[in-house]
Amino acid sequence: MQILLSKKFLGTERDFIIDGEQGKWAASAERASYTFGDPTSVSAIEPLLRLYGLSIPELVPEKYIKAMDLCYSGQIPWRYSMPKKEYMRRFKKLVEDVRTLQETIENNQYSNFFLESNSVFAKLCNSHVDQGMISQLNSKNDVAALRSIEKMAKNSILPVPTYSRTATKTGRLTITAGPQLLTLKKDFRKVFKSSFQSGQLYEIDFISLEPRDALSVGDSAPENDDVYSHFIEKNKISITRDTAKLAVLCALYGAGSSRLDKVLKRDNENINARELLSRVSSFFGI
Repeated sequence: MQILLSKKFLGTERDFIIDGEQGKWAASAERASYTFGDPTSVSAIEPLLRLYGLSIPELVPEKYIKAMDLCYSGQIPWRYSMPKKEYMRRFKKLVEDVRTLQETIENNQYSNFFLESNSVFAKLCNSHVDQGMISQLNSKNDVAALRSIEKMAKNSILPVPTYSRTATKTGRLTITAGPQLLTLKKDFRKVFKSSFQSGQLYEIDFISLEPRDALSVGDSAPENDDVYSHFIEKNKISITRDTAKLAVLCALYGAGSSRLDKVLKRDNENINARELLSRVSSFFGI
């Protein structure tokens, strides 16, 4: 497994590649399995480090960062902006620390999945939008996501968002930069259009994916396709499917129970939120 230390992070002319005990300065187009120091890269290793509770000390001390912020703009050449001996000492320590992390990363099964799924993000393309429809919808609705899309669209083209897979407990994607497509209401998705003549756009929606996966770990699959109705039937409780769904999501995602309490009181249910969440936790083996 190779880890590339980005020249953006190192403040050097070239990237540096670590391959076990070996290390070398990379050629201009050379790549590696993982990248460190470039959060925009689809092979960035930082998300894995956060998941595994691992950390790497900073290469550049805070005092130098503050000083250069005052007098320099653009990519800072740290190799020449710090005392040479101090830079080389910290650089060697960084390389040693990265090497010690390799074994942990290589031995974790999720690392392989993480690396393979990165190929999906690498293939994402800019999206095409109907700017006339955006303006029309914007005139009738005051929606932050629509305003953001309208602002970012250049010649009807939207850039690919930057996604995070570690910002939520369940691993659901969140957008850290770019157009907020994930929070766009279903009614507004019609602003997107195919880039091909007579082309069509399709949406794939996995129904109750996380609850069904959680249930399959500790129990048999639901007898029907609806995991929430399955929960109601197995627990013999008289609540609506929507209430069951809310309870399951509260328990699985770690959300608060105040909204669930209000719903149960509004519907005059004979069960309180605490008891219902306990049932859910027991049912899913949490």
